[in-house]
Amino acid sequence: ELSGKADSDGPLVYQWSFGGDKIEGATHPALLLAKAVPSDAGDYTVVVSNAAGQVESGVVTVTVIQPVRIIAQPEGTSAMIGDTVTLKVVVEGTEPISYFWYHDGGLVDGGMESTLRLANVQSEDSGSYNVIARNKGGTAISETVELKVLLVPEITQLKESLTLIEGGSVELSVKAVGSEPLAYQWSKGGEKIDGATHPTLPLAKVAPAAAGDYTVVVSNAAGQVESDVVTVTVIQPVRIVTQPKGTSAILGDTVTLKVVVEGTEPISYFWYHDGGLVDGGMESTLRLANVQSEDSGSYNVIARNKGGTAISETVELKVLLVPEITQLKESLTLIEGGSVELSVKAVGSEPLAYQWSKGGEKLDGATHPTLLLAKAVPSAAGDYTVVVSNAAGEVESGVVTVTVIQPVRIVTQLEGTSAILGDAVTLKVVVEGTEPISYFWY
Repeated sequence: ELSGKADSDGPLVYQWSFGGDKIEGATHPALLLAKAVPSDAGDYTVVVSNAAGQVESGVVTVTVIQPVRIIAQPEGTSAMIGDTVTLKVVVEGTEPISYFWYHDGGLVDGGMESTLRLANVQSEDSGSYNVIARNKGGTAISETVELKVLLVPEITQLKESLTLIEGGSVELSVKAVGSEPLAYQWSKGGEKIDGATHPTLPLAKVAPAAAGDYTVVVSNAAGQVESDVVTVTVIQPVRIVTQPKGTSAILGDTVTLKVVVEGTEPISYFWYHDGGLVDGGMESTLRLANVQSEDSGSYNVIARNKGGTAISETVELKVLLVPEITQLKESLTLIEGGSVELSVKAVGSEPLAYQWSKGGEKLDGATHPTLLLAKAVPSAAGDYTVVVSNAAGEVESGVVTVTVIQPVRIVTQLEGTSAILGDAVTLKVVVEGTEPISYFWY
């Protein structure tokens, strides 16, 4: 309330003015300024008059202070380490206005403006911020907002490269720190794996195709980091796909026994003969040169790699001995009608086959170690041989000469005759039989 007092005779008249302009109705000694607003600020005067004249007062200056008021709140934000962050409040009110920024309840050094500039922010700058604005009319407190200083992910632990057996299981894993939320993406051989978006990657009942180089990218709003390579080696246990095969060979031959396997290299081989390790038998193929009878027997191979062991079937090697005749019936002579058995003895790999011949011609059915000549007739005489054979070869015997003696027999008897004294007389007998035949006349 503005007021003026004046001394004078008679009635007084009052007229208030604002900025040199009369205020309508302001004709009293007092001028009430109710609920002042900024537009009420200014220079006021009052003119007091009566019949004798008038007088104007000095200037009364009214100042209206507008209390500070926030019209735009600061806004929370996020930033990466090293960024510059600006928080701002917009207020209205009568100047001068003072500002006081707070971080987690503590006054920010230098935070005395409507704008708070934070340069090269670090993780410790994260937190709650608000500002108090103050003037002569009052105080305004802003809302509290959050500043998140985002940390680029950092991998702190990673599953090491590993080897496992086909059919086994393993879980690849990574641990990382950084601002949440963290996202994960596993890749194999540089190609993203669909659905592999977790800190762990299970590899269950692995097949050889699961082998390879795995990496994981960990990311957030601040950036990303890629892990080192995790190499997964899947060992396929050795498995025999083609068994060795038994065989036979002739003495002195070269024999090859072979096994075909599949599995992860390196694969070691160990060949066995009758249960004993074969010297030099360390390959998938066993080569036996110049085989002898002692090389006959059972063979098998053991194949081994890091994934396991495979044992082959046992097969037989037969080293065949070419027949050798050890005994043969000697040449002989027999009387017609007599009987004899030609015979041969031979050694060599069974079975042995026999074939008797006479005069170079095979005798039908004469396929045994003995050849019976029963009730021999002269036609049975001749040169006999026998061929002994087996899978390894054959041998022909020496000649067995059979002589059949036909006993002498008179086929034409002597005939009696008469003669004159002094004549020449011939007596004749006709015989048959094996030469030489001796005659004795009586």
